[in-house]
Amino acid sequence: GIEESLAGFPVRQSEPLLIYLLSAEDNMHLMLQACRALTYIMESLPRSASYVVEAVPHLLLKLKSIQCMDVAEQALAALDMLSKKHAKSILHSGGLSACLCFIDFFSLNAQRSALNITAICCQVVTSNAGHLFME
Repeated sequence: GIEESLAGFPVRQSEPLLIYLLSAEDNMHLMLQACRALTYIMESLPRSASYVVEAVPHLLLKLKSIQCMDVAEQALAALDMLSKKHAKSILHSGGLSACLCFIDFFSLNAQRSALNITAICCQVVTSNAGHLFME
């Protein structure tokens, strides 16, 4: 399958470069492509999420200050994939408020992703994590 054919893909080396491109505030197209690349890498190589998790703060930033709706919705798609195994990282990076902040402006599919991320993050909350809800 795809995972076997991409076994030699340098995820560890490409992830920091994609995060750098995701931060290219002056080029929306570049940010969108970097975000798509991170999403497609996780889709094709599910184990790569352990490296892509480093992008969580950068993806959440795209939700907190929306400059381009396409980038924000792609960031939600990436976070949705990451939430399945890395919900704590999203939660501790302020993911709940970021995902719900502008939910009214997202497409229906993106709203579902935002609510799915929120639900998964709430499932990993412990009794001493109340401060995460005070955002």
